[in-house]
Amino acid sequence: MSMMSRGPVVMGESCQRAKRAGVWLVAALSILAAGCEDSDRPMISSSSRVAISDPDLGVLWPVFLQHCRRAPDCDPMREFSPGVGEASGIRREVSYFARRGDGVSGGAAASAGRSFMGLRSSGPMGGRLGRPVTSDEAPSNLRASDARSSRLWLEYAPADLITEPVLLRFVSPHLALGVPGAGKARSVGDLEDLTERHLLSQRWPDGGLGARIELLDQGSTLWAGYSTGKSAVSIRYGDDALKRGFVPWSFSVETWARGDELSLLAAAFEDERTLGVRISLPGQHVILRDAFYSVGYVDAYIRAADALSDPAIDIPIPDRCRDLVAGSQALRLEASPAQETCLFGDGR
Repeated sequence: MSMMSRGPVVMGESCQRAKRAGVWLVAALSILAAGCEDSDRPMISSSSRVAISDPDLGVLWPVFLQHCRRAPDCDPMREFSPGVGEASGIRREVSYFARRGDGVSGGAAASAGRSFMGLRSSGPMGGRLGRPVTSDEAPSNLRASDARSSRLWLEYAPADLITEPVLLRFVSPHLALGVPGAGKARSVGDLEDLTERHLLSQRWPDGGLGARIELLDQGSTLWAGYSTGKSAVSIRYGDDALKRGFVPWSFSVETWARGDELSLLAAAFEDERTLGVRISLPGQHVILRDAFYSVGYVDAYIRAADALSDPAIDIPIPDRCRDLVAGSQALRLEASPAQETCLFGDGR
């Protein structure tokens, strides 16, 4: 079962009543304040429900959280699955996430599935036309770290004996964009519409639309894609957004392999080169500069392939990890590839 979020989240009426009354309990401030911003914002993360009755919840839940952060399609504020058929880990700067194909369990087809090599930046810098959101502008919940870093995944299909990536996914940090006329907007909806129209008007000579996202090796473009982006979160910031003059925006690209672009990109990561990130609009107007560090890429790829063929991947995470998280260092050193899901930090 996928780690993707599932099921609606409903916010209780107590949030609205508390706001009207103006009464906040100090102990509940951080939870209620986050929950009242939008009907899509739970007062308590739905992900806290996983293994809630397990006596070892205190040590197991952080395992689920780090596993989610390594996946390309998991929201840490939504409910997690038990992780059957999934494994993850990290090697230096590179995380990996392995997922079996649907219905595959053991036997000769044990390695069928997908693996994702994940890279996360740590120091995005703004340009002339934009900047990353600050910590007080980012979501005040488990999504905050994703909101302040660029993220990239390369997807592989080892079951098909393909050693080259088949898919690239890129997601930018949440950004504050400089949009003409933003100061005259009368509502958050106006700001969103204004930003969308502005980006749709940005056309490149090669036909690209919106912002151009480039991955650079010593200044040379290895890969480029285009995105008009979208409002980064469903939160309605109200008067704060109008005062700030922007709605947080995020650019994302998902593209299948074409030609040798992704092969060249993977080769650079395999060589552990540092690749730059540049997001810009026509006229060399930079929105963001960033970088991905790929030390450990090959080790991560090998470990993901090993995890797909490890029988332990079919065991739910609580049962797979229970002894390891509470065990000795010697026991952790003997962890199998799929059991590295249970280890914190570099699993070596």
